[in-house]
Amino acid sequence: MAATTEKYILGSIATLMSSELNTLASSATLAAGATTAGTTGAYNNVQGGGGGDGYTLGDLELVVNYGSSTTPAAGSAAYVYFLGDPDGTNYEYGDGSHIPARPPDAIIPFPNAAFSTPYRVTVRNVAAPAGSFQTVLTQNTGATFPASGNTLKWLPKTRQGV
Repeated sequence: MAATTEKYILGSIATLMSSELNTLASSATLAAGATTAGTTGAYNNVQGGGGGDGYTLGDLELVVNYGSSTTPAAGSAAYVYFLGDPDGTNYEYGDGSHIPARPPDAIIPFPNAAFSTPYRVTVRNVAAPAGSFQTVLTQNTGATFPASGNTLKWLPKTRQGV
């Protein structure tokens, strides 16, 4: 029996959120590039035409530019939702004012510690919708995000057997 090797093919890394995250209050919800659902802020994950080329797996990286004066609460996290549009027209419920009524696609935990450098964490192998999707993030860290230097990035990937 021949051995099969599995490897990942990577898409292009994309910044899903940046300046939108600046001074985001704890218990606040934010939609990428938009305050209401719509095509603004959508990530094009269409096969052959988008940044993710239809890949439905990827890594999320959140960077919060904390300084030493901020300490997130114990057991706190940020929650990321990918809102799909299966019919190509209407996105799933959720926006900058409404948290989707379902579990998040990714949970990004925060330690109860003071930071002297930016907090950087990667959540691997997160599932995402094919086609276009919007990103909604809500943070419940007990602390407002800093005024600059915050990003949420997406690295799409797919498995390939060779």
